[in-house]
Amino acid sequence: MSCTYQAFQFIMFTLGRLGVPLFFMLTGFLLLSRNYDSKEKIIHFYKRNFIVLLVVWYFWIVLYNLFFLVMEQKPIVFRDIMSEFLLYKKVPLMHTWYMKEIIMIYAILPLLSIAIKRIGNIRLIIIAIFLISLINKFYIGSWKVELFSNRLIYTSYVLIGYYFTTKSTKVYKKLNLSIIAIGFMMLVIWQIHLYHTGKPQSVWYTNPILFIISTSLFPVLKEYDWKAKTKGAVELVSRFSFGVYLLHVPIMKLLLHFIPLLHEISIVNVFVLFLLSFSICIATISIITKIPKVGKMIFYVK
Repeated sequence: MSCTYQAFQFIMFTLGRLGVPLFFMLTGFLLLSRNYDSKEKIIHFYKRNFIVLLVVWYFWIVLYNLFFLVMEQKPIVFRDIMSEFLLYKKVPLMHTWYMKEIIMIYAILPLLSIAIKRIGNIRLIIIAIFLISLINKFYIGSWKVELFSNRLIYTSYVLIGYYFTTKSTKVYKKLNLSIIAIGFMMLVIWQIHLYHTGKPQSVWYTNPILFIISTSLFPVLKEYDWKAKTKGAVELVSRFSFGVYLLHVPIMKLLLHFIPLLHEISIVNVFVLFLLSFSICIATISIITKIPKVGKMIFYVK
């Protein structure tokens, strides 16, 4: 890659990595703060959120396997589909790891909410999880240890989101923005350095620096008056976001298959691929959601 493309690649990649931590924090901010103080409320959550999400995901597992059959002539194996249904195995598309994690969080969410409200102060829990993340970065152990600590970090993002609903914490905006800027530059420079040493490594969501950046960014975004200034845009994005998540990788694969020129490394190609795939996703979701009852269910639109 040229120097210009390296800078572009790692800046855009790191920006993209902020999305998942923010979404986990939003989950805690919006859902952990709810009341689950009765059996009826807990059952309502599981029926309205957890089971519906699970059914939507099962539908897409089948759809993805049909996609592999048509595009890659990969036979449908019932045992593999059952493993994916049970969340034991992930669908072999790069974005699907997330569904397993969010479904598992939804599975424990009401109980987690009850527990943390009884505990009260959760700052020590969040700090402890962060320290586990630091240790894990320098610990060469089995994949099971890494998997366990990763799940702790994802849960800690959810707890941080909830934390910002319980405290009218003063946000030191300048300090937060400084931390974000310094941390972001460190991650980009680190990735460029690893690329030049021949040992390229992606920044994962458990990275301690990314953890600090995203937890500094969330309160800044929280302070912004979204309802007054961009209510319509936010509502529009929220309607389409999950559908875009579900569709974007298969759409990109199709575009790369039918337009081989997009494989060439260039900044223009990245934006063309983004604009084409995003536009096709939005158009597809808009059409399918018009089908009564079924359309909204397919993309989990509420």
